[in-house]
Amino acid sequence: MKSLKIHEGFNSNSGFPFQMGTSRAAVRFIFDNDFGAISDPIQMDNQIIVLTILDEESEGYKNLEDVKNSIKSVLTREKKQAYALELFDSKLNADNNWDAIAKEDSLFTFLSNESGTLGGSFKDIGKSNEITGALLALEANQISNTLTTYNTVCKIKVNSKDTFNEDNYNDSYSEIKEQLLNTKNRANYQAWLNHMKDNSKVNDYRSKMY
Repeated sequence: MKSLKIHEGFNSNSGFPFQMGTSRAAVRFIFDNDFGAISDPIQMDNQIIVLTILDEESEGYKNLEDVKNSIKSVLTREKKQAYALELFDSKLNADNNWDAIAKEDSLFTFLSNESGTLGGSFKDIGKSNEITGALLALEANQISNTLTTYNTVCKIKVNSKDTFNEDNYNDSYSEIKEQLLNTKNRANYQAWLNHMKDNSKVNDYRSKMY
């Protein structure tokens, strides 16, 4: 049994150990129930856990000097993103020559013939749930709405999409299954090993050796 300090920010695993992963169901249980409540078994990334609520930390405030730079960074990023969205809405539509606009305005960059997987990261624009959703929904020659990633605002035109090849899938099925099982087994073993270390009593006899 281990005590954890869980927060509602849904970042840095919300306070759960990295090896355990995180779960919105676990975080919501903690913040939606009273002291002493015990959860049903909850599936985390690498294990199943049962939670009980022990205590609540009182609210507090950090000094402005301690968080000023973080606040400035967040606000600057939000302002830049809002400005970029305004530029896209005012200058780009389906009939525009995107390449010509990029040559005229240094704030725009035109990229062509980029390729990648639906859920993968693209070299220059990165990845986001918005991009993954757009790529799943769009067909060849269709253009997305304005999308955002961590460091870009963009529109995407799909040139072509590979169709699902069942023969290739069947040929790779055994290899893919083995890779997934090995990854899962390593994660489970590491979680078990960390648990055993945390719950083992270690006697240090080095001072007895001559």
